[in-house]
This record gives sequence, structure tokens and C-alpha cells, in this order.
Amino acid sequence: MSLEERIERLEAREEIRTLVADYSMAVDDRDVETIERLFTEDGVFGHADGSAVMNGRQEIVDFYSGRLGDMGPTYHYPHSHKITFQNENEAEGIVLAHAELSQEGQTYYTGLRYYDRYEKANGSWCFKERLLKFLFFMPMEELVKDGLCQENRKRFPGEGKLPTDLPEMQPSWIASRRKYPVRPTVIPPVNSCPLFSRRMKKRSVTVVYSEALPEVPAAGRHRLCNR
Repeated sequence: MSLEERIERLEAREEIRTLVADYSMAVDDRDVETIERLFTEDGVFGHADGSAVMNGRQEIVDFYSGRLGDMGPTYHYPHSHKITFQNENEAEGIVLAHAELSQEGQTYYTGLRYYDRYEKANGSWCFKERLLKFLFFMPMEELVKDGLCQENRKRFPGEGKLPTDLPEMQPSWIASRRKYPVRPTVIPPVNSCPLFSRRMKKRSVTVVYSEALPEVPAAGRHRLCNR
């Protein structure tokens, strides 16, 4: 590639990254007009497993017009973004992201990847296709408890527990599990460890403030006494 072509490629890469940021802000700001112009006329948006797919800009607009009205505040934030160019007018991308959503009186948290196809139309980069794969989608309280340790981590409101796309459906993950089976992890309670229990019975720690111990230097506010 010539120097001019390399500069054009860098500019295109930055425009695509801006496109991804504009999408996140438009969804959070309920700016449906901006969402509409971010997709090509024949754009596709939906879940990669085929459970919900919108074909064409108008279907995408109708989807967001209805769905966003059912939700409270949301916050979408993209992270790493891999972009691969097919030519000067077409590219593909994978965006790693998280989102926080309020729906039906609960706070939901999701980790996901966007699998994108981009097309330059009328001088601007747009989404030709944007498909979602989920690592998890669940109420915040379930996630912080042990959510990632569980199966079926897609838990959309009113739809029960559904199989997740990531990483269980990835070919590399499937091959790894066949080659390196995961043994269940068993963490024994503290009292079941004889050595630890004996040590704890023999030793206790007491905090004694320096005011009760004149021999302690003023700089030391307390000392630990082992007995």
C-alpha cells in the first residue's frame, strides 16, 4: 500500500470506531433518528442465534422505537474493537462490550460481542450487519453472586434461562473442553481443614489501643498481641 492508501485506511478505521461509539450513545440517548442513519437501507440487526433478527432499516427503527420505550436508563460501552478491511468500501469487525440496562424494575448487566459488517455508502461508513453474541445477560444481583459460574446465562425478562453464545458455542472452546475436560472445583469449608482449625484454636489476635499500654511509643496507635 502507498502512503496515501495507508493514511486513507487509518482514517477509515477511525470513522468506523466513531460509528460504533455513535451507536452506543444513540441507543442510550433514545436517538432513533441517529440509529436509523447508522444502518444501510438493507441493514441487518439482531441476535446471532437467529432468535431475533430485523431486516432492513425500517424494521430496525421499528424495533428500537418499541423496545426502548419499555426500558429505563441504559449505558452501553464498547471496549476492544477489531477491524478487518475487505476493500476500500467494505469491512468487518468484532466489538467487545458491556451494557447496563434497567427493565421491569430490575438492573440488568450484559457482556457481549458485536459481530459487524460495515459498508461505505455515500461517503459515510454504516452498519451493513450487526449481530449480537452474549456471554451473559442477567439481573445484576445474580451476576455478582455466582452468575458466571452458571450455565444458561441469557436471562432476558420473561424468557427464562437460555443457553449463551459465548464461549460455549465457539469452536475453539468446544475443542478445548474435549481435549482438556474441566474437573469440578470443590472448596472445603474452613472448619474442614484440620491444620487450619488447630492453628486457629491455638492462636487468637486481640487489638489493644496504645492508651492502655504506656510502654508503646506514641507513634504506634495499637499493637497486636498474640496469645
